[in-house]
Amino acid sequence: MHYGECSGTLCAMQYLPLFVRSDSRQALFVGAGNIALRKAQAVAHAGMALRVVSPDFIAGFDALPCCERVQRPFQESDL
Repeated sequence: MHYGECSGTLCAMQYLPLFVRSDSRQALFVGAGNIALRKAQAVAHAGMALRVVSPDFIAGFDALPCCERVQRPFQESDL
């Protein structure tokens, strides 16, 4: 079964609701495109610190509060 498909009465979730206490937490984003920016804005608005690892950044990431930009490809040690 692929993401978003159904088999009988079992369907893969298209969205995963996630509730996390956001104070004193850091979120890691890998990639800095349009989708990542939209999600990073929401996470920053919730008060989380951000660390974004990407070889390239679109405009908008520099305006995010509490955003550490790491301009290079992702490495396993980033986790």
